[in-house]
Amino acid sequence: MTHSVSMQNQNEIKVVTKAEEWNALPSGVKSITVSGCDDYQNEVLDLSRFNELEELKIGDGCFNYVSKVSIVGLKKLKSVVIGEKSFQNESSDSELIVSDCPELVSLSIGNESFKGFKGFKVNEVKALKTVTIGNECFKECDLVLKDLKSVESVQIGVNSFEKSRHTVVESEVSALQSCLDCPKLMKIVLGSGALRGVKSEHCDVTLKSCHSEMV
Repeated sequence: MTHSVSMQNQNEIKVVTKAEEWNALPSGVKSITVSGCDDYQNEVLDLSRFNELEELKIGDGCFNYVSKVSIVGLKKLKSVVIGEKSFQNESSDSELIVSDCPELVSLSIGNESFKGFKGFKVNEVKALKTVTIGNECFKECDLVLKDLKSVESVQIGVNSFEKSRHTVVESEVSALQSCLDCPKLMKIVLGSGALRGVKSEHCDVTLKSCHSEMV
């Protein structure tokens, strides 16, 4: 019994300050807080092994070598918070994927994180209620929030998704748009320059099955 309690305590909360500590994390950890990892040199950050994870916090200036972040298949994950100026890779295949996390309620990304990332995919997160993206994030990236049945609030900061381009398959080939298909969405807040689009190209924002107000 003592051994069982000890193992449970070890898996509750882990604080990470360097790559060695990240790599040594147990798969059963429930909460991860990253406050460093400047020395993490892998291009892929895959969290799929943390099948008991409920909370992920990544601080400022972390994982700046990483070009692909995969938060997929975490059935117990409830919250993702990422600080400022993290994930600064600008390679052409850089992307953030959040998928198949049925209990995820909130996703928050701080200013200038994922600034040069080219892909942003959020799907199969039907419990998600709030999406908060800070300033100067995903500047050359499409914004696609589709089939998010529970999302109530979306906030996009200044100049984030500034050059959003999304070709909708059902529309004309030339149609470029950001698509939000969210029946419970009540509020969208856009900072100056967000979803500005690309000059000389046809760009628009489509709100489908929403009951929202845009600010």
